[in-house]
Amino acid sequence: MSKELIGKFILENEKDIKRENLCCREILNLKEKFYSQYGKKPRISEAIIFSWLQYNLGKGSGTASNRNLILKSETKFPAEFGNQTLDISILEGNEIKLGISIKMSTSTSAYLDGADFLNPFFNIYRKQFVKDEDEFERRRKEGKRIGVPTLLQDMARIQNLKAIRTHFPSVTIVYSARKTKDTYWIHEFEEMGHTYIFLEEQLDDPFIYVLKEKVPTITDWHIDSF
Repeated sequence: MSKELIGKFILENEKDIKRENLCCREILNLKEKFYSQYGKKPRISEAIIFSWLQYNLGKGSGTASNRNLILKSETKFPAEFGNQTLDISILEGNEIKLGISIKMSTSTSAYLDGADFLNPFFNIYRKQFVKDEDEFERRRKEGKRIGVPTLLQDMARIQNLKAIRTHFPSVTIVYSARKTKDTYWIHEFEEMGHTYIFLEEQLDDPFIYVLKEKVPTITDWHIDSF
């Protein structure tokens, strides 16, 4: 039912969403508008960003405009350990050219689950989130979920995808502002080439400018199919 409501909402607000100079504040307002009409249902945050990209990629006139690029939402890809889902991706053939992760907040509940238990990336930062080693090992052996920082989980899953393919740029778009506790993780992962957009921190800036600052070539890409 959520999928149908989201589709209906996107169509009803198509005029606003397709505006090239839609600002970050207006993206947040659209999310709140959906919440007020239909309640807090998952995936509206991804749908708004995806729809804006769908309407606006291809308006540039750069040299990449003749490439056969495909915009995909919520797609599962083979990863080094199991399969991993990207909220939004841009593909050229089977190659990921850009990976986008969407988060409502950096405090969204996050857990080790499935392929996460095999991913050695978490062990690099084990001391940052494991408070009781015995309890951690017990839960891991039993396959039970273990809470982790949101940005760590996010980056570990992106790294799981990057490990077996040509490097691709990646960005996490967060609807809220960063919190003090995020400083360590943001610095750590930006050193690896990942980038972040915090919509609440750039309310009056057009989203296209914010996005192009992080991924300079994106507005010159032309999407031929979806």
